[in-house]
Amino acid sequence: MAKKKHADTIESMELCEGVYLQEEFFEKKENRVLTLLLKGFIVYLLSMGSIGFYLTAFDISFHVGLCHALILLTSLGCAMLYYRLMVENLGYLFLFVTFAFLVFTFRDYINSGFYAIVNITVDNAAQYFDVDIQRLYEEKIGNRYVTVTFVALFIGIVLDILLNVYISRRMQYVTAIVIIMCLNLIPLYLTMEPDLLYVLMMLAGVAMAIIFKAGKHYSPQVSVKRSNAQFQVQGKKKKEVAYVYDVKAMVQAGVLAVVTAILVVTAASSFRPKESFNVGYTGNKYKDLTMAAMSTLLVDGFEGLYHRTGTNGGVGGGKLGEVSTVYLDNQTDLVVKMAPYTSNRIYLKSFTGVRYNPYANEWTPMSEIRNYDGMDTSAEVRSLKEQYEENREGSAKATMEIQCVGVYPQLYQPYYTADAEAIRNGYTITYYPRVAGNRASVTSESVAYNDMDLYVPEENLEAVSQVASELGTIGTTDHVIEELKNYYQENYPYTVRPGKTPKKKDFVNYFLLENKKGYCSYFASAAVLIFRYMGIPARYVEGYAIDYDQILSGELVDGADYADYYDGYSEIGETAYVKVDVTDADAHAWVEVYDPVIGWYPVDVTPSSSDDEDITNFWDEFADFMGGDESGSDTVTENGNALTIPDNLMRNIVYGLAVIAAGFVVFLLGKQFVLWMLFYIRFAKASYNDKLILYYSRMVKRYEKRHTEFATCKNYENQIQYMLTHMAQGEARTELEPQAGTVIEILNIAGFSNQSVEEATYKKTQEYLKKLRRAAEK
Repeated sequence: MAKKKHADTIESMELCEGVYLQEEFFEKKENRVLTLLLKGFIVYLLSMGSIGFYLTAFDISFHVGLCHALILLTSLGCAMLYYRLMVENLGYLFLFVTFAFLVFTFRDYINSGFYAIVNITVDNAAQYFDVDIQRLYEEKIGNRYVTVTFVALFIGIVLDILLNVYISRRMQYVTAIVIIMCLNLIPLYLTMEPDLLYVLMMLAGVAMAIIFKAGKHYSPQVSVKRSNAQFQVQGKKKKEVAYVYDVKAMVQAGVLAVVTAILVVTAASSFRPKESFNVGYTGNKYKDLTMAAMSTLLVDGFEGLYHRTGTNGGVGGGKLGEVSTVYLDNQTDLVVKMAPYTSNRIYLKSFTGVRYNPYANEWTPMSEIRNYDGMDTSAEVRSLKEQYEENREGSAKATMEIQCVGVYPQLYQPYYTADAEAIRNGYTITYYPRVAGNRASVTSESVAYNDMDLYVPEENLEAVSQVASELGTIGTTDHVIEELKNYYQENYPYTVRPGKTPKKKDFVNYFLLENKKGYCSYFASAAVLIFRYMGIPARYVEGYAIDYDQILSGELVDGADYADYYDGYSEIGETAYVKVDVTDADAHAWVEVYDPVIGWYPVDVTPSSSDDEDITNFWDEFADFMGGDESGSDTVTENGNALTIPDNLMRNIVYGLAVIAAGFVVFLLGKQFVLWMLFYIRFAKASYNDKLILYYSRMVKRYEKRHTEFATCKNYENQIQYMLTHMAQGEARTELEPQAGTVIEILNIAGFSNQSVEEATYKKTQEYLKKLRRAAEK
């Protein structure tokens, strides 16, 4: 019985033949030529779509037919390089040699075409950001139609080579999307609209790549060994037969992808016509966060992304020579409300430097010098105030309100300030302006300066004396000032790109004897030492300077009476109370000199800027952006039309733009997470006082989003009462109202006193706030 059972088992085994594979499996081969041509067509769609997208968005003319034909041929040729390994190696070598020869031969056309595209882009961006652009690139060849066509072909060939690597080898459509969209983020950012054809080409190319990637249609990563009886798959972790193509199916999938792209665009257009794209568009909060940086990049070029100043307008609290180039965000730093009374520049000072420290390259502020008995402008203020109170001719009293918006809150005060009263994020200042015919008088009994205001460090004597000797005959203070202004204007050009002061060199000496160019901090610092050397007490001052044209363009403050903010003589007559936005472009450094009759007063020695700042070669500036110039020198190539591309520039272009795009995406996705993490890290380290305030502030911000009028509540009492009042009647409100006074008192202690909140009190108050938040949000 056992033997019979065993025989049946053997018979069953003989009848089981396993999986039967037909011979066609081994004999079937993909049509490699058609497959590669189809991949080349995908590359063409992406390359030409990307180029056409950018050029048509900015309405830049080029030879459409020639570009389509040559870029198609190049993309198909690049794809065919993968027909055999030897063809690939020799083909790429031939391609690069030919490409380099063509670039060298037509370098003037390509360079001029780049400049044309950049100039057109910058012109459109300048209109979008509403900024003035003076630095445009010179086009050696003026026929933009021809030069832009050369650039389109140049970029098309580069894209064909790059995209072919990712498409023909692995169908890495994500990388391909990053490459083609890097530059095209610019027209999208500026809300420019490309032609529909190129949008469809890009969408179709991406769709085809995604479909073929999903179907494992990419370069063989596994090889198939065939024999008469068996086959085995050799490869990496994925055991797949990945290069057995059905070209017919691929063509059908490609047609499906193109049709899908057309249907998507058509459907989108039917629901929302092109004419309505920007109707009702109010902006994007994430885009708004980048506007300042993009504006800086537009105004200052690629260098605007690095070597940035850490302070406004290059003015840095007395620290000198650390900035290679000044970059401005042109965002509001101060909001100044004032009554105009003069056409002269109005200075708002925040820093007064008395002692210059050679080689340390910084000014020691007046407040940090011990036993310094030099007064600020107290004597002048008393004199001008007395004149006003006695109603003398030319006297005046003014009130100015200054709010710190984009800078750290501190006192920015006009000259001859008598009193400053703190307000939210700023001050209300009372001062007595010195206008025409009104000269503050100081007596010899007033100690307004001392020897420190005449001190010149020994290390600077040689440089200072050399310049002083060239000013001519020493005359009155006004004469010396005028001579130095003229000397600066003729011999020391103004520039926002002076380069960093080299290590182990003194800032003033380097400026006067070697570099001989700079911005306001350079001129003011050197002028202070020159004036002192010539016997004139002087000090270094930083702050903001407001010109008359800014005041004229200021916004009228509704309901404000001019007479409430200015009383007395006005050079321009009674006008109106205005609000002026002061940006970092208005940050400035100047000199304060002392006159024995009228006291301290501001002197501006900075020369007017030149209109023709250095215009660098496009590729030099781009290479400098990629490689970085740590020396801070601004030496440039004089040949503005030479095409000098570093060996690794093309790789850096792709990687650099990819990093920027990836960084932008990460920023958008990670912003909230980072803010959340920073809050809880700060919260964990805070004292019980600070924890209460942090928790309450977070709660208030959430509540403000639902109740806009809640922003009018400016203190804890008003805020909590508002929440309780607008809370529905119920058990929670009945429980919370009696405890509100105690909680408000604890919050005031936590926020405004030196008294520490105990742990038990903190926990009870936090529990109350949690209940209040839950009840208020219902």
